[in-house]
Amino acid sequence: MLGEKKVSKDEKIYSFADKIEEIVVLDKVLIKDNEGQEFILNFPFPIGLIEKKLGMSCRVEYIALQEEKVKVIDIDDKNFEHFYKSYEKFNRIKDDRYLNFVYFQELCFVKETRKYLFNIISKDNIIEDKESYFEDAMKSYTLDKYTEYLDNIIGIFSYYNISEHYNKKAKFNQAKAFFEIGQCKKAVDILKELTTDADYADSETYDLLGKCYFKIGQLKQAIEYSARAVEYNQNYYQAFHNLAVYYIKINDIPNAADCWKQVLKINKEHKKAKNNLAIIKKNVG
Repeated sequence: MLGEKKVSKDEKIYSFADKIEEIVVLDKVLIKDNEGQEFILNFPFPIGLIEKKLGMSCRVEYIALQEEKVKVIDIDDKNFEHFYKSYEKFNRIKDDRYLNFVYFQELCFVKETRKYLFNIISKDNIIEDKESYFEDAMKSYTLDKYTEYLDNIIGIFSYYNISEHYNKKAKFNQAKAFFEIGQCKKAVDILKELTTDADYADSETYDLLGKCYFKIGQLKQAIEYSARAVEYNQNYYQAFHNLAVYYIKINDIPNAADCWKQVLKINKEHKKAKNNLAIIKKNVG
């Protein structure tokens, strides 16, 4: 839910392996990694944006400091969406040999992020678009602060390995292809491997596992995994519909009806849910 609150004491926002529920912005946040390294981010940054976009769990610990305001934002907030674009650019062109050079650090970001960071440390309220703010930072004696902010963002980006993400996505797509040509046991093997990783044991993976088990006639497992899918994402109406179908197959009418009712709460125009509930009402009451 979008909104804002103030914390009365130091408070963890997210910790290691947490599922990202909401994207939040703070003016100052303490960041700790699993090796004990920590730093304070002294400017508004969308915590959870990268993780949410990638479908990953949290890889660090974010701590809101006392009296800080925590603002919940939408994933497509125009003020902060440039950070994910910079994350993608960083992963395309990063080279560890040059990451200590300010000029190269700037190149790792899209212009909106460079401008955003320099605008925060500048005394001027309006900063013109430039390819580099290095000289401006030198002239205004803010180079140390500008470099610190660039380092901070690169540090956050480095916690999330985009190649790993795409490798997992490729495996999911391979499993989906096996499912579509009827080789469900091969799909199950791949999907079960993915569910061992907290970052990729998501609703889509669980639901596809449920569909695979349904196809090979293992209804107990089909129900188990589709139930996990809706537990993980309670707005995933497709999984609720599939779960209802599986309940019907074992003649569990009440649970099937409950699932289709949930479908209609999320998607009021779902024809199959409407029709099936009408049939249940007519024949069962």
